[in-house]
Amino acid sequence: MDSGAQVSIVPHKWYPRTTPDIGRALQAVNGTRIATYGVKHIQFRLGHNYNHTCIVADVDEPVLGFDFLMDHKLDLRWKGAHATLYHDRKPPIPLKLGPAPAPHNIGLAMVTFKQYADAIKAKEVAKAKPVPAQYQQLLDKYPGIFSARMSKTPRHNVTHSIDTGDQPPCMAKPRPIMPGTQKYV
Repeated sequence: MDSGAQVSIVPHKWYPRTTPDIGRALQAVNGTRIATYGVKHIQFRLGHNYNHTCIVADVDEPVLGFDFLMDHKLDLRWKGAHATLYHDRKPPIPLKLGPAPAPHNIGLAMVTFKQYADAIKAKEVAKAKPVPAQYQQLLDKYPGIFSARMSKTPRHNVTHSIDTGDQPPCMAKPRPIMPGTQKYV
């Protein structure tokens, strides 16, 4: 299971008679292109029976991606080092945390937030275009322009308020953002 993968895939070796799908290609996290061979509707058991459409691709092991979670209305929740799949009408499914060394095991591999953030930052730096000279001069002239200056008390006398009439203000706890998504980073 890989909630960071957008789609679910199965190995081409499971369906050797499928032919290359010229119109569709996948891209791995490291940027390499993965050839595809159409789609297959598969049935499997993961605590419960599931039917899902997966892309047949040049991979060693199957991957259940975020599309699987969305299609089946599943919620992947972490509590410490334990992951559980939740569905509103079925009992929760505990998942085993473990490394996913290729090619024999598929499982959950823990990646720290720092590793994930460093990988994204390295990718962005690699894509970065050089800054034109006139803008670089401004950046050099004002080096602290991008540093955040947070303080508990504002440096002004402006007061903000929202009139709620005769109703008391309400507050809702923010919905947690799924770890591993770009918005989370």
